[in-house]
Amino acid sequence: MASVHPPQSGQYGDSQTSGESGPREIDKVRAAIKAHHQRQLPPLARRVIGSGPNQGKPEMFKVLSIDGGGIRGIIPLKILSALEERMRQHGASPKLSDHFDLMAGTSTGGIIALGLASRNGHTAQSLLKLYTTRSKEIFVPNPNWSYWNYAPTFVQKYGAQLLNTHPRYTHKGIGKVALELYGEQLLGNATTNVLVPAVDVTESSAETVYFTNRNFQSSRHAMARVACATSAAPTYFPRQVIKNRQYVDGGLTVNNPAQVCLDFAQKEHISDDKVNIVALGTGFADVEGIGGAPENHSLLYMGKIIYPTISTTASTDVDNKLKERLGNRYWRISPKFTEAKPMDSTDQVYINELCNIGDQQVRENREKIEGIASMLLRGTDG
Repeated sequence: MASVHPPQSGQYGDSQTSGESGPREIDKVRAAIKAHHQRQLPPLARRVIGSGPNQGKPEMFKVLSIDGGGIRGIIPLKILSALEERMRQHGASPKLSDHFDLMAGTSTGGIIALGLASRNGHTAQSLLKLYTTRSKEIFVPNPNWSYWNYAPTFVQKYGAQLLNTHPRYTHKGIGKVALELYGEQLLGNATTNVLVPAVDVTESSAETVYFTNRNFQSSRHAMARVACATSAAPTYFPRQVIKNRQYVDGGLTVNNPAQVCLDFAQKEHISDDKVNIVALGTGFADVEGIGGAPENHSLLYMGKIIYPTISTTASTDVDNKLKERLGNRYWRISPKFTEAKPMDSTDQVYINELCNIGDQQVRENREKIEGIASMLLRGTDG
């Protein structure tokens, strides 16, 4: 299985030394490793300007952004499966990482994005099969979970810390499935650019971090660990530890990472008029839950209690801003529910319901999906 390995000691002509030359040699090796990382990066954009003063700069920058939502990831996977089929019908590669310049996702969206960008040949269809047939292997109950989980959301806040210490599920299930999905691959192995948010809660003040293969440090992290970090929802899963740092679900702050993707493009000096963002949601119920907390936002509700310093950005705010900035180059597909839908139910009837919702989204957005396919084809060299 492919993996990124640091250059060996003698690969760049360095030798064992002693005395004052030691630190200089170490610096040389570090510089060589970073240069190797830069050479291994996928292109920033597949379609670039061929001539003139802006030669080599992106002509188009195509982004796939996938929201968090646990098992409701079935819905965007249905849409992506339909998109793969459209690409196949057009005679193009159905592998979506061959077309998108950046794949981003939060929580379950991060699991999907990393799966599609990995070198293991995963497709939306194969990931959909995993979600629909092996959900019980992901959500493995914690035998020591807290009795507070049985209480209504507004009551749970009084036992929030206890819930977080004894979450509903163990890491054994999701960790095992993640290892099967990505093996020993690092972020640096991704076939396209990736961006996955998580929240670092190691210190007293929580901070959102963005794992990406374009950053040397985070490119050294295992895909499996990053996937577990972005989906470590407080009260659902334990924190994920990566190199002595503790992380929880990125959905606490950026459940819809589309805005972060546009910020990424800005930092790379890509203007808005070059950016196309396909942003897929897992559904939203605009209903008030018990105690005035939107039931489908119970993760955010509990997260704010456990980590009061975090700041959140509502998905609807992201949608409105990006529609204003990008116009018809912001392709948003996400169903609106009339009632809250759980993120962790593995009941087969519920799984079938989510599949039906996904199929309905494909039917209702057939023209939009075809438009996305056409956009991706325009943005492919050759």
